[in-house]
Amino acid sequence: MAWSVLCLCCCLSLALIYTSVQGHPKQHSDSDDHESHIKALNEANNEFAFRLYKSIASGAQSQNVFFSPLSVSTALAALSLGAGGETHQQLLSGLGFDTSAFTSEQIHQAFLNLLLNFNQRTGIDLNIGTAVYVNDTFKPHPEFLENLKRFYLSDGFSVDFTNTTETTNEINKYVSEKTHGKISNFIENLDPETIMYLLSYVYFKGKLI
Repeated sequence: MAWSVLCLCCCLSLALIYTSVQGHPKQHSDSDDHESHIKALNEANNEFAFRLYKSIASGAQSQNVFFSPLSVSTALAALSLGAGGETHQQLLSGLGFDTSAFTSEQIHQAFLNLLLNFNQRTGIDLNIGTAVYVNDTFKPHPEFLENLKRFYLSDGFSVDFTNTTETTNEINKYVSEKTHGKISNFIENLDPETIMYLLSYVYFKGKLI
């Protein structure tokens, strides 16, 4: 099975991932457990960001490095919803999560609260989310798609990857809409043997102080 994970970075400062989360949804605002899970998520994401930067920078000496660690961690955490056994454990441990400290569902719930918090901020134009494109010959479990929507606000689409031109145009149109036209030609060459595309997008517009 061919899995393609794309992390779309658009004008997002690395500092964004280090921001403390405030103004959580009302249903969790009085929960100590909720606060501790958010804190644990921030710490894991911060550590993952530095480890990933170190790995990327070591292979790109004397070159500029630009990436969104939040996009990477969100996409991989979302992908873990469809994984099991050792693969599931490796995805979460690679992201720096201690599954003995809190459950997988609590990890996904913390990501949901983080995404809702970012998307509800005022004073800036910020849109973070994911989308999954599944080949029409491949039928994922409905629970996987439902949980992607529930925890990661993910849109799901069934496409024909062998029709590379049509599917490329469809994905590029979606990315262009989500990034307000800033990225209009995201995919140029699409592998017709692709089974699934999981992409993470970020659009950020704010004032420099």
